[in-house]
Amino acid sequence: MPRRLHPFACLQQSEVLSSNSRDGIVYKISNTLVFKAPLAWTDATSDLYQEHLESVQSIEREKTTYSLLRQHQPPYIISMILSVPEGFFLPFAIEGSLEQHLAISRQRPIQWAEKLDWIQGIVKGGLALADLGLVHGDLRPPNILLYNGHIKLCDLCATVRKNDTLVAPLLPRFSRPVDGDDANMVADEQSEIFAIGTCIYAIIMEYLPYPTMTEGEVATLFEMKLFPPTDNESFKLYGALSAIVRECWTGSYGSIKALDTEIGLLLNKLGVSNKVEHDSLRMEKELLECLESECEQFLEHATDPHGVEQ
Repeated sequence: MPRRLHPFACLQQSEVLSSNSRDGIVYKISNTLVFKAPLAWTDATSDLYQEHLESVQSIEREKTTYSLLRQHQPPYIISMILSVPEGFFLPFAIEGSLEQHLAISRQRPIQWAEKLDWIQGIVKGGLALADLGLVHGDLRPPNILLYNGHIKLCDLCATVRKNDTLVAPLLPRFSRPVDGDDANMVADEQSEIFAIGTCIYAIIMEYLPYPTMTEGEVATLFEMKLFPPTDNESFKLYGALSAIVRECWTGSYGSIKALDTEIGLLLNKLGVSNKVEHDSLRMEKELLECLESECEQFLEHATDPHGVEQ
């Protein structure tokens, strides 16, 4: 019978934060660190072995992307701390994901300025990738973290070069409708802008477009360009943001840079200043150095290279 194979024996007792064939498995090591690795099993069936191969490809692709980003360290994308043959270390975002914050918004109301801060962070994260010729490829609330109060894009396993084929089909609410049955959608800034528009909508409304409908029903409506209305009370507090979301969905922006400029103008009108990147970037470098030391201490104690789940 197949049993899960852990990259290090000590991880058998660790909390698993997520696990799937495309993204791999994420272990919580401490309140500051997580470790991400491919899925693996002993005595794997052919299906499980195929999942393992897909997981390995995903992790290696993500490692490559994080290595490139570490040369630039954009503040709005989570940073890889250390890469090892078995996987890689990331900071643990104790504040959770955007999806988690939206889910508890009735118990913990999200403030006006907080929403604008999150929107700006998502757009600037997308812009940082675009400036490097990359497309996130799976930009949605569970892949957006809150870290020290700031937005950090994460889960870069689907990130590819512009004009490459998207690694995996996007969910309808985040997928730009295309003419015809084009399963191999091209990764471009238009597809990223569409997903950003849906994320902005979710932040303002505190739920996804057409929340009670199935994926198939949403796909049909979006293909017909029947997007949910944004001329409502929730959007009125945010000036022209309702029009910006519509333009994200209808392909009116030629680039993420143009969208970022439009968001900047809106924030100025609302009296909200643009983010200052240099301070957060300097703090990030200092934090990464401390976390890298913690990773090395973990590896020193993880002497047994493999652990089989009992």
